[in-house]
Amino acid sequence: MTVFPELQAYEWEYLEQVMNHVNPYTGLKYADDPALAIIEVRNEDSVFFGHPLNRLESDYPQHAAILKADWAMWLTDKYQTDEALAEAWGDGMRNADSLSNEEMKIYAAWEMSAEGPSLNASEAARMGDWIQFLAERQCDGYKNRRDLLRDVGYKGIVLSTGWKVGGPAADLANLWTDDCLEMIDRHTYQGGGENLRG
Repeated sequence: MTVFPELQAYEWEYLEQVMNHVNPYTGLKYADDPALAIIEVRNEDSVFFGHPLNRLESDYPQHAAILKADWAMWLTDKYQTDEALAEAWGDGMRNADSLSNEEMKIYAAWEMSAEGPSLNASEAARMGDWIQFLAERQCDGYKNRRDLLRDVGYKGIVLSTGWKVGGPAADLANLWTDDCLEMIDRHTYQGGGENLRG
């Protein structure tokens, strides 16, 4: 997923070897080859994707725990105290919400409706923080990959992903993360290929 630094580091272990591989025909390592004009950090993926975000807690409890702890830390940096958090979230504050609680409820992608949280409209500020947190972490991951590519000498364009995802409430946050790098790409599939059949 796009927000877990440890998983990104494992991925980079492989990619770094690829970028430093020397093509025996050109004598250039891939990072230096001008034919490699664009590198996409993630192909059609985003933290706002329905899977795994919708079932993160049930299917990937260890990853959910890491993300929840990170969110609690992010909230602590932003609000400093539970009193400030309660003032910001107002009626959307849940009973168990506290900067010291790393088990606070997180939101699934399907809950991010255009009107705000689909289950409880009073949680709009709470969900807004969740969306901002995810967007910032995803942007951080994209920028980290770009910096690592620059460190091995790659000078071409680095783009984030080629996909538009997330509930309507997260659309702009997703677009903002795409703009964290140097190019925005969108993949679209018109009719699933039906128009290509003879």
